[in-house]
Parts: sequence; structure tokens; C-alpha cells
Amino acid sequence: MTDRLAPLAQTDPTIHALIRREVERQEHGLELIASENFCSV
Repeated sequence: MTDRLAPLAQTDPTIHALIRREVERQEHGLELIASENFCSV
């Protein structure tokens, strides 16, 4: 991923940093979504 973003790092370092952080979050984070399940009786 870093190689593809290299031109962006030179053009817009702020956006580059945001994208890198988001990629890291998606690759290394776990998101749990609360839901309710009902069984029919």
C-alpha cells in the first residue's frame, strides 16, 4: 500500500496520513456491531 501512496505523500501529506491511518484501522482493528436476535417460538 505504501508504494501506491508515495505520490500522494508528496502531493498532499495530510490526506496521505489520513488514508494510511484508515488502512491501518481496517487491517488491525475489530469492530463489533450490536444486534438483537429473536427466535420464533
